[in-house]
Amino acid sequence: RTALARGFIAASRPVDATGEFETLLQLSPNNLQSLSNLARLYGPDDPRSLLYARRSAEIAPDDPQVVHTYGWLLAHHDDAQAITLLTRALKLRPDDTQFAAVLKAAEEAQAGLHPSFAAALQALGAQTASPNPSE
Repeated sequence: RTALARGFIAASRPVDATGEFETLLQLSPNNLQSLSNLARLYGPDDPRSLLYARRSAEIAPDDPQVVHTYGWLLAHHDDAQAITLLTRALKLRPDDTQFAAVLKAAEEAQAGLHPSFAAALQALGAQTASPNPSE
């Protein structure tokens, strides 16, 4: 099922991938790969994404991609904890330019330099879509 879900992601079929990861999660409720992929696939507009991202961060608090995804989602909701998480993710992966750009966008949005985190991401040319699933 994991391979099938990844195949759906590669084929740009997120709805099918989501279904497979949900099934995997039912079989193994603490499966980090399913949790983190679902957080990314649902994205910032779906409240389930924050639940899955939080659970992922509880399971793997030192995984830079997991921490980054949770911070990215929180930044979309103007949550002050986003800066802390994004800073931590960058410390865990200091050479990641995308992590640095997302942190800068969150800081600028929080400082009121942009109307929203999404606008800050766009202004800085940073990744505006959900961080890549299936990493």
